[in-house]
Amino acid sequence: MLQRPEEYEKLLPDHYYFVVNRGDIWVGVCQWLARGRKLATALDLGCGNNRFATTLCAAGVDARGMDWMRKEKHTRLLCPERYIEGDVSRLPAEWMRSFDLVTGFHLLEHMPDAEKAERILREMERVSRYLVFCEINLDASPYHTCALSEQTWLEMWERAFPASAGWELVLRARGFHGALGSLCLASRLQPNSQQTGD
Repeated sequence: MLQRPEEYEKLLPDHYYFVVNRGDIWVGVCQWLARGRKLATALDLGCGNNRFATTLCAAGVDARGMDWMRKEKHTRLLCPERYIEGDVSRLPAEWMRSFDLVTGFHLLEHMPDAEKAERILREMERVSRYLVFCEINLDASPYHTCALSEQTWLEMWERAFPASAGWELVLRARGFHGALGSLCLASRLQPNSQQTGD
């Protein structure tokens, strides 16, 4: 497991959390974590205005964003043709192992409870072919209805992406988002795993 490796430090300077919507930084992190494997397809869950999927597309990735808000009510939606309206905790069955990269930025802490948050992680595991990356705000607030400790999130993550199924935890890092900061986690499915579909 990598704890803020040198390459990650270069991509994410100490104050990067104060720079809003720096999707280009996250694209670089995900490409670095892919270890030379091309990320051809991606799904960003809880995508908001679809900024990260749009940034991924600009980097040559066939990316989609998914959120619950109806498209016609999204006044600042970027790239509407790549926006999917739906329940991020119940992804279509046919999406099994469909995306090289699945991401979720500041999504899980907004779930009503830990059970739904873990269900989303399991859905991410099911549809990912290779890499999953999440950033979770650890601060408690009226908007963060699922405020859990770093250790609890880590245990939940390891249940969703178990080593026994070929997943490797490749990133666990803390950031400076809010009073308690945020937790960045990434797991990669090993190339020799029977689940990759290769």
